Amino acid sequence: MDFAKIVGILVFISFVALVFIVSKPMLGVNQLISLMKGGITMEPHILIYSNHSISHTINLTVSNSFDFYVTIYNVSGKYFKLANQVSIMPRSTSTVAVDVTNQGAAYECLNVGNCTMRIMMGFLGVNLTETINMTLK
Repeated sequence: MDFAKIVGILVFISFVALVFIVSKPMLGVNQLISLMKGGITMEPHILIYSNHSISHTINLTVSNSFDFYVTIYNVSGKYFKLANQVSIMPRSTSTVAVDVTNQGAAYECLNVGNCTMRIMMGFLGVNLTETINMTLK
């Protein structure tokens, strides 16, 4: 091969690589962490009854300050489950209803402070799982 063909092939490969990189941005761990800070907030609302139990649902208020959809795929825990996945529109707030499978046991778990809820969410082709420690105190 002559020098012109080699240079032409290298320029073509560089161009294809550049187009691929620009069209498919990759997020590193540091970018994901900074992306999540302040971008998605969740606030649980728990109705407590006088008979030491909680309501059959916990409402999570989810605020999405990003310019893209965030999907909550699953919420689970020892006494919690999400019936259907929920998509939160860009720059909006939604309420996600999490079912409580055993109200009395969930109250005790929350009262003691060793209750966790695992939230699986996704955005921009990235899936994340976040575990939240919950307590009534």
